[in-house]
Amino acid sequence: MCGRIACTLDPEVICNACAYYDINDNKYKQPIWREHPMPLKTTPTGSDGEGSKGLSYKYYPSANHTPTMFTPVMIKGVESENSRRVIQPMMWGLIPPWNKGEAKSHGLSTNNARLEGLLASKLYKPSLIHRKLCVIVAQGFYEWKSVGAQPKTTKQPYFIYMPQKDEKVQIYNEDTWTNGKLDENVGWNGPQLLMMAGLYDTWKSPSGDTVYSYAVITMESNSTLSWLHERMPAILDTPEQLEVMQAIMETF
Repeated sequence: MCGRIACTLDPEVICNACAYYDINDNKYKQPIWREHPMPLKTTPTGSDGEGSKGLSYKYYPSANHTPTMFTPVMIKGVESENSRRVIQPMMWGLIPPWNKGEAKSHGLSTNNARLEGLLASKLYKPSLIHRKLCVIVAQGFYEWKSVGAQPKTTKQPYFIYMPQKDEKVQIYNEDTWTNGKLDENVGWNGPQLLMMAGLYDTWKSPSGDTVYSYAVITMESNSTLSWLHERMPAILDTPEQLEVMQAIMETF
């Protein structure tokens, strides 16, 4: 499962940490950071990046992102943007295309999508068939485990992040990230982000806003995390793994 995400980084650091090797230019490049489309209407107070019902369309760094908040998501770029990859804030929790109310009013739990049921789901299948696959980037996610005997059972939180090449790296230390450097010949030398496979889609709000949203793809836990929870996000070692998934989908 995945119920909380941590991403405290600025867009520039995120893009550096997601650098990819461009085989055409023979060098490492940053993905482009693209802001979410702005709302057509604002709140009465005119808050920056908020829709008519106060839904924020902006990414705000946080150690505790919850569903319905906007977090960084990497997708395939378009030719006009001159980049193979784009990172854009999207709302966590896929908005059903049939939803006629506000973005949060559909009442469904759509932050996680079970891998085994994607093709049977009328909510997730369209995104899968139309190859709207994405990479959710974060420093890590939280999982809780019940500890202690009844009736005094408590929930112990655990923070899950990618194994680091340097065991001394402190994933939660901001300086560790800001001191990292991107070299076009060797790539990013800072900590490794956690990358999770997901599905995304766009939805039109009653006021005409275009809202991007996503779901994290989950699967049966592997031997590393099965002690903690029976389910886990589909974690990618590299973004290229998602490109392989997209290529496979083109054969359907």
